[in-house]
Amino acid sequence: MPKRSHSEYKPRIFLCHASEDKPQVQKLYRMLKEAGYHPWLDIEDLLPGQDWETEIKKVIRDPYNIVVVCLSKNSVTKRGVVQKEIKWALDVLDQMPEDTIYLIPARLEACHVPERLSKIHWVDLFEKHGLEKLKQALNSEIHKRLGSTVVEDSAPESAKETSAQLYQAQKYLSQYSHLPEVQDNEWELLLGRIRDGTCVPVLGPGIHPKTFSLARELLKQYQLESVNVSDSLTDVAQLLVDEYEPSAVKKTVQDLLTQAVPPDFTETNEPHRILADLPLSIYITTNYDNFMVQALENRNRPPKYEFFRWNRFIYEETSVFQLQDDFDPSPEEPIVFFLYGRGDVPESLVLSADDDTDFVVKFTNDQALLPPVIRTALASSSLLFIGHSFRDKKFQSLMRSLRVFLERGFGGFHFFQFSSLEAIRKSKQLHGIIYWGETETFVTELRDRWSQFTHAN
Repeated sequence: MPKRSHSEYKPRIFLCHASEDKPQVQKLYRMLKEAGYHPWLDIEDLLPGQDWETEIKKVIRDPYNIVVVCLSKNSVTKRGVVQKEIKWALDVLDQMPEDTIYLIPARLEACHVPERLSKIHWVDLFEKHGLEKLKQALNSEIHKRLGSTVVEDSAPESAKETSAQLYQAQKYLSQYSHLPEVQDNEWELLLGRIRDGTCVPVLGPGIHPKTFSLARELLKQYQLESVNVSDSLTDVAQLLVDEYEPSAVKKTVQDLLTQAVPPDFTETNEPHRILADLPLSIYITTNYDNFMVQALENRNRPPKYEFFRWNRFIYEETSVFQLQDDFDPSPEEPIVFFLYGRGDVPESLVLSADDDTDFVVKFTNDQALLPPVIRTALASSSLLFIGHSFRDKKFQSLMRSLRVFLERGFGGFHFFQFSSLEAIRKSKQLHGIIYWGETETFVTELRDRWSQFTHAN
């Protein structure tokens, strides 16, 4: 870890704002500068000939800097650059140590605070002591960082740890900043597919609230928290089925799923809700829970649901397509297809590594087991992968299973959202466009762009 002296450590205070608020923000810039801080404002700090977007990204994505998001009635309703800057800052925030003050929402006037920022305590600059409170936050964070960036051998362990965390975040984000962004024409392509009914989302575990981990809950249930095993659900499940009856382990999973608290579908940024508001006919999920079904019901679009019959224990389960021969999914009557099984049918769960192997063999060798409607959708639609990770062994088996569809799919165009860089090297194997960013950030941008798209068309 390179050492920094006190004189070298000068965090930039990036002032994110709407152009309509420029006069007020310039005044804030001058006051911060006069107080000895190092604010950064495009009109003051960009040099002629510089690429403004590249320079702004560079400042925001340096985790040693601090971002002040200036909020007003202009900025909270405005689309475009200011929303991009907030997205970049939130991506950085996700990589920072939890006790770090990196992003400070600052209201210039009484206004609504966007939901994605509302969990962070904000300051009201229009109040009498607002500026002093902002300075207190800046001083507190800068003082803490000065103690951790001058890392001599005699420095406290806590300072060394904070320094190491910031350095790792900087390494991560220096790579992240060079990743290509999804272009407007690529978004238009995705939105057009949604409008035309030729887009099928494929949901992964990253769409869930991060507070619930099925792998962790399973270890706790079997009193194996101290066992040295990865946090992969596949590995944990294989460990258990090697020692216990597989059907008993799956029944335990069923019980745990009934205890899982569903997301709040009234929250406007909740991913399932946002997807439920899109005019999609088919939703494919690799998760066992019923959250996508519940979200659709909450949005007055009660769906049918079905699962893949990958083993002999579930061949006889009645299919929705048997109950209704002429059923054809539509935005008014969609279907949720549980690819890896449904929680209330434990025999259907693709849980352990053994299950993964059997599933891939069945899926690739006997596609007649797929309902024709689902098979046709996979072959003729753009697939939208949300909440997946290459580290997840189930995603790896999913890619093996869907390879034939991904290669011959609709125009070869598919859309992937990944929130971490482990996908970079593997991404070259994928046929499609990749969005680098957190799941919630992606779905909120999707919602906002869909709203603009529908109004423009």
